[in-house]
Amino acid sequence: AAADVVICISQFARGQLMRISAPEHWPKFRVCRLGVDPTQFAFRLREPVTPTRLLCVGRLTPAKCQVLLVQACAKLRDAGHDFRLTLVGAGPDRPRVEAAIAAGTLAERVTLTGALTQAQVRAAFDAADVFVLPSLAEGIPVVLMEAMSSGVPCVSTPVNGIPELIEHGRTGLLAIPGDLDS
Repeated sequence: AAADVVICISQFARGQLMRISAPEHWPKFRVCRLGVDPTQFAFRLREPVTPTRLLCVGRLTPAKCQVLLVQACAKLRDAGHDFRLTLVGAGPDRPRVEAAIAAGTLAERVTLTGALTQAQVRAAFDAADVFVLPSLAEGIPVVLMEAMSSGVPCVSTPVNGIPELIEHGRTGLLAIPGDLDS
């Protein structure tokens, strides 16, 4: 109530603040979008290659939904698709992700790198054909902006601020959150 202005990182964040505040304060909420420095990323268009190199970068947590991504990869393999998935990140869900890899007999197709430096992540973007972020909850994911700045086609979910970055079918693809088939 005492603030002159409240800066919000997305329209979604602005809406959430509006939800919990009195309407007379809503004009104070200003959207100031996050961004990345595109000069830090080597943008290039991708040509189809086999195997398709999938990349997911994020903390290994249930909210990021990497377990579901691994399960989806088993379905891709069973449908005859040739791919490799690199999961970049560390976190408390690693044992469950490893168990999903083992259950899906995907050890030859899925690599867990652990945490990487920014330079290593940029190199991973450069090597990727598709970036996948199957999150159940996000704000405005900087990693998604970085992937897009690298020219990597992106697949994510329409949660929180992500639809402000990806327009389904135009600037990427959006899958139903938590839905294995989607």
